[in-house]
Amino acid sequence: MDNDRFWSNNTAGESLNILQRLLSEFYNVETTNERKREIEQLLANFSQQKDAWRHCICFLNDAQEQGVLMFATRVLEDIVNKKWIGVDANEKREFRSTLPRLLLAKRADFPVFVRNKLVKVIVDIARLDWPHFYPNFFSDMQEIINEPSTTSLGLYMLLTTSEELIQPRENVIYSRKLELKRLLLNEVPKILSMLSTLLDSLLDKYQVARPGTSAASPTSSRNEIGSVGLDLFSVSPSYDQNDNSITEDDSIVQKLLRYMPSRQAKSSVEAWNVESKEIGALALQCLADLFSWIPLSSLMTTSLLTTIFGYASFGCQTGDSHQLGTLAMDCINEIMAKNCIPEEFEEFLLKLFQETYQLLQDLVIGQNINFANLDEKYLDKFTEFLRLFVIVHLQRFASSPYFPLSKFFELLYKYTFSQHHVDGYYACLEIWEFFIEHVQTQIKAENNHAKTEGIVHKYRSILNVLASSIIKKIQSSENYDQIEALSSDVMDEEDETDLQAFLRNNIEIIASISEIQPESILQTLFDVLKSRFDIFSSIDRHLIQNAQDRCIEFPNNQDGNYLKLQFHCALRDLSTCIQALGRMSEHFIDALFAERFQNCNTLMDGLTHVCFFATKLQLYDVVCESTLLSNIMEVHIQSIAAIQAFSPWLCQFHAHSQGHIDRQKLFYSLLNQIIEAVNPLLQKNTKVPEKLAYCAACLLLTLTTNLRTSMLLDIRSIQDMTNLISGITTFDYLPLKVQVVIFKMLSNSIILPWNGVKDSDQHWEERSEKHTSFIRSAVSNFINTLQNHSIQQDSNLLAQAIPLIKTTLMVLSNVTESVTNENMKSKTITYKSIETAVHMIISSLSFFTPFPDLIGEVMDLIYYLFNALLSQCGISFARQILDTFMQLFSKQQLVDILSKDRGNEHSFVEKFIKIIQLLVLKPGSAVKELLPNILSFCMDQLYPLAKEFHLLDVKYALMDVLHQYLSNNWRESDTVNNPQHFMAIMQVLGEAFLQPDITLFKQSLEILDSLNKKCKLYEKTIFQQDLMFEFTNVLFHVLVDRSHELLQEEITYTIYTMASINFSKFYSAYVPQMISKCEMLTSHQRERLQENLGNNTVTRKCTFTCLEVIFSHSNEKSYPILGSSNFCPEFNNDR
Repeated sequence: MDNDRFWSNNTAGESLNILQRLLSEFYNVETTNERKREIEQLLANFSQQKDAWRHCICFLNDAQEQGVLMFATRVLEDIVNKKWIGVDANEKREFRSTLPRLLLAKRADFPVFVRNKLVKVIVDIARLDWPHFYPNFFSDMQEIINEPSTTSLGLYMLLTTSEELIQPRENVIYSRKLELKRLLLNEVPKILSMLSTLLDSLLDKYQVARPGTSAASPTSSRNEIGSVGLDLFSVSPSYDQNDNSITEDDSIVQKLLRYMPSRQAKSSVEAWNVESKEIGALALQCLADLFSWIPLSSLMTTSLLTTIFGYASFGCQTGDSHQLGTLAMDCINEIMAKNCIPEEFEEFLLKLFQETYQLLQDLVIGQNINFANLDEKYLDKFTEFLRLFVIVHLQRFASSPYFPLSKFFELLYKYTFSQHHVDGYYACLEIWEFFIEHVQTQIKAENNHAKTEGIVHKYRSILNVLASSIIKKIQSSENYDQIEALSSDVMDEEDETDLQAFLRNNIEIIASISEIQPESILQTLFDVLKSRFDIFSSIDRHLIQNAQDRCIEFPNNQDGNYLKLQFHCALRDLSTCIQALGRMSEHFIDALFAERFQNCNTLMDGLTHVCFFATKLQLYDVVCESTLLSNIMEVHIQSIAAIQAFSPWLCQFHAHSQGHIDRQKLFYSLLNQIIEAVNPLLQKNTKVPEKLAYCAACLLLTLTTNLRTSMLLDIRSIQDMTNLISGITTFDYLPLKVQVVIFKMLSNSIILPWNGVKDSDQHWEERSEKHTSFIRSAVSNFINTLQNHSIQQDSNLLAQAIPLIKTTLMVLSNVTESVTNENMKSKTITYKSIETAVHMIISSLSFFTPFPDLIGEVMDLIYYLFNALLSQCGISFARQILDTFMQLFSKQQLVDILSKDRGNEHSFVEKFIKIIQLLVLKPGSAVKELLPNILSFCMDQLYPLAKEFHLLDVKYALMDVLHQYLSNNWRESDTVNNPQHFMAIMQVLGEAFLQPDITLFKQSLEILDSLNKKCKLYEKTIFQQDLMFEFTNVLFHVLVDRSHELLQEEITYTIYTMASINFSKFYSAYVPQMISKCEMLTSHQRERLQENLGNNTVTRKCTFTCLEVIFSHSNEKSYPILGSSNFCPEFNNDR
C-alpha cells in the first residue's frame, strides 16, 4: 500500500476503509513486526495531520469496530492535551460544538469506554478554555442532566468535571488551577441543589418514605424501640420534660430526645429499574467527590443530609441495593471526616444524631436483618462512619447529662458483637478504643477526686459489660467456633498468627478499660485463671508411662472426647487469661503497690505454680495430639512471659523488703520458687523445645538486669551455672541464641550494681575477680584456637572451630553491650575481663577475613566496645583498631569479597559504617582526631565500591555518616575544617540527584535541608559561589524530566529555599543561564524571556509563567507560542 494514500485527500468514508484495513492487518497474527511498525508510523503520521480531528469525528459517527473507535478517541485526546494551544481558534470553536453533539447523538451506540473517554475529552477542553472560550460548558452540562433521557450521561460528565478540574494534570499552571477551583465553587450551590432534587425525585417516584417526626426516642421503653435483647447500660438519667434544671445550652439535647426519626414502609431498591439505579449511583458519586473538596460548613444543608441518609438505609437490605447504600455512606463519611459544622449548627447536629441513631437502630434491631447477608463493603463504610461520628461529634453530645449515651452505646455494643468478619470486629474495637481514651482524658483533666469518681461511675456500666463480653469472646469455652476458625500456625507480615492478632487486639481493649476500673476485670480474670488451672492440674491423671515414653491418653469413648475438648478449651483459656494478666501488670506497681500487694502476691504464686507444675511434669516432652501439646506449651510459655512482665513489681517488692526480715524472707522464697520453676528448663539431658528454653533464659536475664540483688548469687542453681565447668561449651546442648542469653545473664548477675546497697558494700573487688574468672573460662578455648596457627591448614579442625569462635564473639558482644548505660565500676570490670580476648581478636584479624559471618560478629563486638567502653579501651587502641581494619580491607580485598556475590557479603561493610557513624557522633576532641582518616576511607574506598556494586544499603548508611560528619563538625566561620572534604561530600549529595532510587534522592534532599536549618548551608560563600547553580540546575532538570514526581513538592521547596537567600542574584545570574540552556526554546523566545527578566514584578511573573508552561509541555511534541494570551496576557500586552 502506498504510504501517502492514507493521508491524501480522501473522503471520510475512504479514510475509514483504509483505517479499518490497517487496524485489521495490525492485529492479524500473521503480520510481521516490521509491517506492524510501518502501520504504527502510518497511524502516527495521520494523527499529526491538521484535519485529523475531522476524520476522527467521522470515524466515531460511522464506525462500529472497537479498534477504530479506540484509535479515534485517542487521537482526539492527544489533540486536546498536547496540541490545543496551536490549534486555530475557528477550528477550536468547531471542535467544541461538534464533539458534544456527536456524543449526545451516539450515546446509546457507543461502548461505555468510548463514551467515558469522549466525556473526558470535553472536560479537558473545559480545563483549557472554560469560561473564556467555552462559556456554555456548564450550562450545557446542566441541560444534559435535566433532560431525563440524558441524565446519566450528564451526571457522568459532572463527576468527571469534579475529578479532573480540581486535580488537573501536572501541565496546568498553578494560577489556572486556582482559577478552575474558584469557578467550580461558584457553581457548587446550583449543583448541590440539582443533585438533591434529583435524588429526592427518585425516592418520591418509588414511594420511599423519608424520615418523619414520629417519636421513637432513645429514652423510650425497650418495647417501643424494639427488643435489643440486653438491658445493658444505665448511664444517663431519663429525660423529664418538667425538669427545670435544663439550661439553654441543652436545647439541642431536648430536641434530640423529643424528635427521633422514623422510617416506615421503605420500598426495596429491587423495584427500581436499571436506569434509576444508575442515576442514583452517579448522583451519589458526584456528591462524594464534591464533598471531598468543597467547603461543607457553608454549603451543607440538613435536607441534603436527610436525603443521603435515606439512601444509606438501603444498605440494610439484601440484594444489589447495597450499592446505593455504600455510595451514600461514602458521602456521609466525607462529611464526617471534614468535621463539617454548617451555619445552622443546632439543626445540623440534631439531624446528624437522629439519622445516626436511626440507621444504627435499623441495622441492629431491624426486622429480618442478618449481618451475614449484608454487604461487607457497606458494613465497612458504616463502621468507618461510626468511628468518625464518635471521634468528631461524641464530645459535643456527651457533655450534656441528658444525652442518651447509654442507648447509643447499647446499639454500638450490639453492632460490635454482631460482626461476622474479624476485620469488621477489629474496626469496631478501634471505636471503643477512642471512646475509652476519651474517658481517660476526662479523668486526667480533673483534679477533684469526687469529679473523677463521678466520671468513672458514669461509664462503669458501659465499660464493665464491654470488658466482660470481650473476656468471654477470647475464651474458647465461650467462643469455640470463631477461635477454632482462626489460624494458629500461619504467620502474617507482623509475624503473628490470626489467633495471636485476635487475642492481642482484644487484650489491648481490656487493658485500656482496666486503666479506668481494674478491680472487676482483674477479679474476672482471677476467676477464669483459677477455674481453668483446676482442670489443667488434673492432667497428671491422664499421664501414662509406656516402655519408651510418656503419653497423655483419654478414654476412647464419648466421655473421652468430652475430656479432650474440655482440656483443649481450658488450656487455651488459661494461656489467654495469663497473657491478659501479664498485660495488666502495670496496675500493681508504683502508687498501687501497697494497696494491691496481697492480690499480686497471690497472682504471682499462681503463675509460678502453673510454670512449676508444667516444668516438674515435663509436659513439653509427652506424646499426645499435636494440638493438645501446642496448648500445653503455650500455657508454659505464657506463664513465664507473665512472670517476666511482673518484674517491675518484683523490683518494687525487693525495694520494700529492705530492712524488713519477714518481707525479705517472703521475697527470697518467691524468687527461689521462680528460679526453681524455670532453671530445670536449661539443664542438660532434657528435651526442652527451643522456644521454651529461650523464654526461660530471657526471664532469668530480666531478673538479673532489673532486680540487681545479691540474693540471686545465693541461689545454688545460679552459682552452679557461673562455674562454667566446660567453658564456652558448658551450655552447647542448648541452641546458640539461648546460650548467648545465659552468658549475658550470668555476667549481669556478677557485675551489675546491687539495688539499695551503698557503693562501699558492693564488694567490687571480689566481684571483679569472679567476673574475670568467669570470662577467662568462657574465652579460654577461643584464645587457644586463635593461637593455634596450624588450624588454618586443617579444614576439619577449622570446621570444628568456627562454631566455637562465633559463639565466643557473640557472648563477648552481649556482655559488652549489657554495660552500655552502667556506672564506671561495672564498665571497668567488664573491660578488664575482656581486654585480653579483644587484643587477641584485633591481632588475629586476618584469621577472620575469609569468613564474612565471623567478620560480621567481630564488627558487632567492636561497635559495642566503642559504644560502651571507649574511654576504658582508650583512643590510641581505638585508632589501632580502625587502622587495622582499614589496612586489612584494602580496595582490592573489598572488591574480591563483594565480587563473590554470595548474597550477604556486604553486611560487614554496613556494620563498619555503623561503627564509623558511632564515632562521628561521639563528643570530645580526642575522638575528632580519628575523623579525617575515617572520612578519607569512606570517600576513597567505600563510596566508589558502593557505586560500582550498586549497594543501596551501603549508600544509605554512608549518606548518614557524611551528614553527621558535617552537622557535628561545622566551624562557626564559613565552612568545615577541610574544604576538600566538604566539596567531596557535596558531590556525593549531588550525585544522589542523578540516581533513579527515590529513597536516596529524598535522603539527599533531607540532608541539605537539615544542614541549612542547623548550619545555614545555603548562605555560605563556598556554596553560593561553587554549588548553588549546580544544585538548582540539576533539581530543575529533574522537575522537567518528571523522573521523581513523588518528590515534586520537596524538590520545589529545596529550589525555593536556595533561591530565597538572594533572589536578585537568582534572577540576574541563574535564571539567564537556565534560559540559555533550555533546548526547547528558539533563539527568539530566549531573547524575549531575557528581556523580561528586569526588576518589573509583572514581567518576571510572566517569564516564569511561560517557563512553567514550557516545562509542563516538555514531553509533548507541540509547544506553546510565547506571547499567547491563552496563558499570559500580561506578556502579550508587553509585546
